[in-house]
Amino acid sequence: HWHAAAFNILYVGVKEWHITPPLYRGFSGMTAQSVKKRIADEPHSMKCTQMPGDLIYIPDHWGHMTINHGFGIGVAAIVPQRHRYVPGLTE
Repeated sequence: HWHAAAFNILYVGVKEWHITPPLYRGFSGMTAQSVKKRIADEPHSMKCTQMPGDLIYIPDHWGHMTINHGFGIGVAAIVPQRHRYVPGLTE
């Protein structure tokens, strides 16, 4: 799925992230396992592993999906529009 820019912090557990630029984000509505198989070898797909204490920033409209490896606790916060820089629109 995708949405406005967000910060994601993980307190407990291990989380696998798969992130795609806005042009390639169209996998909404599929299970995480299906998306993972579909984008595994795509050159535009990025993958990272979030560990406890890691903070991840996902920019506006970037596609992303996560797989939790066991129990996890995390918090996400959407960045309010007034605090986001948009080239050409924000001074």
